[in-house]
Amino acid sequence: MGRWWGTRQDGTRNDGRSEIEKPIDNNELGVASLRSETSSAVEVDELHKPAAVNESISISTEKITVNSSTRMPVQATTSSSEPTVIRAGLHLEGNIRTANDVLLEGSVRGEVSANSITISAGASLSGIVSATTIVVDGVVEGVIRCLKLQVNTTGSISGEIHHSILVVEAGAIIEGTVFRSDRMIEAMAPTFDERIEEAQMTSSPEAYTVINP
Repeated sequence: MGRWWGTRQDGTRNDGRSEIEKPIDNNELGVASLRSETSSAVEVDELHKPAAVNESISISTEKITVNSSTRMPVQATTSSSEPTVIRAGLHLEGNIRTANDVLLEGSVRGEVSANSITISAGASLSGIVSATTIVVDGVVEGVIRCLKLQVNTTGSISGEIHHSILVVEAGAIIEGTVFRSDRMIEAMAPTFDERIEEAQMTSSPEAYTVINP
């Protein structure tokens, strides 16, 4: 419905009060309907449009396989027993029997049997000493039985010595009787082996007395 102003075909004028009906164009209606449906479809599509999904990054790592047949070389280690150390300032009286080495820095009075015995400078040993190797830098008094005896410059020995190999440095002091005999060493060896075996079977060495200087 609408109002119009103007002159009619019969010569009369319209003052704008008369209403006329404008015919509805079906084409325009269809276009309007199509626009409406299209707009609605767009709105629906916008509503149902899935949210943006972050791109997933897949990282492929190579699997490391270990061949059990391949082994790293392992160096064989040999365990060596630490020597029995008698510290400086200690004085022992008694018997010491061990299958290990003995390092004497103090003083001992008695019988000592070991694999090897080292008497350090300033140390002293009085008694019977039996070992495969004996190194003297200190003072020894008594009976020495060994396969190899080494007396260094500061070493001093007085007594009876039974040996197979004797090494004496310049300045060393030896007073007493020295026996070098393979037969005597062979005769001594079983006794020494028995003492070492006994020391290995014994959980603790024979008791000895500690005398503080």
